[in-house]
Amino acid sequence: MLGSKRGWGLCLPVLLGMSGCGHHDAVETPVDWWHGLEGGRIAQDRPPPPGLGQPYPLIGTTPTAPPAL
Repeated sequence: MLGSKRGWGLCLPVLLGMSGCGHHDAVETPVDWWHGLEGGRIAQDRPPPPGLGQPYPLIGTTPTAPPAL
């Protein structure tokens, strides 16, 4: 009985500590954090990429031969 409690007593802090390592958010990378500290143009939000709202192109509908120039 005592060994079981001791095992949980050691296992629980390790599991709780490791749960903090599972947070991976692309917004909170060290590079973004550093750019936020630097400020200026690099820290500003970028415009969305062109074609963001358009559907993904179908590869099978592209021409097989290059166009004549």
